[in-house]
Amino acid sequence: VHALVDLGQVTELVCQHPECVYPGQPFRYERRGDSLSLTIDHVIPQRTEKNHRPENLRITHYACNMGWR
Repeated sequence: VHALVDLGQVTELVCQHPECVYPGQPFRYERRGDSLSLTIDHVIPQRTEKNHRPENLRITHYACNMGWR
């Protein structure tokens, strides 16, 4: 199941994670789960609060969202 996320005023797709694993690297769209694929990260984790408001979401690389270092 895929959810559509309204990215609002986002005009440039860059990783918004403060400790980006791949700074400046573009997203890959070929394979879901690829370290450079695009994901939506919750700033306040879902396990803490089911908050899907746009201000709680950021665009990240899959690796950044999973905490790969």
